[in-house]
Amino acid sequence: MLKYLFKAEFSDGTNITQTQEDASVLEKGRNQWYDVLNSDKEVTKITYYEQKIWNPTVISVDLITGNFELNEVRVYSEPVKTKVKRKPVRFMLVQQHANATYNTKTGVFKKIKPIGEERIFYIGWEAGKQRQVIGVK
Repeated sequence: MLKYLFKAEFSDGTNITQTQEDASVLEKGRNQWYDVLNSDKEVTKITYYEQKIWNPTVISVDLITGNFELNEVRVYSEPVKTKVKRKPVRFMLVQQHANATYNTKTGVFKKIKPIGEERIFYIGWEAGKQRQVIGVK
């Protein structure tokens, strides 16, 4: 069972919402993320929904503004020191199985130490050399 399911929203108002089956409608044997990547539409927002009944976590990143939301509350990650010159177009998701030291200037993980079964999900965006991410356990 997938811990988080996604919803990808497009500029034309349509969306693709992942199911537990995670089966592509475009190509047999592929997943629904494949459908997002091959939609030929501009993705404007990605939301991840935790699959639990009590107090599920909902994480969103707006790929037009770069804004984050955690459970429908605006979350500020590290500040962008200069105005974003290009809209945030590259979506980032990392499932981390370790503690890491992350260099915010270069985007490189310096140290990684395994943390066992626990996972941390990082979601964010990248535009040129600028990037922002937030992490949720």
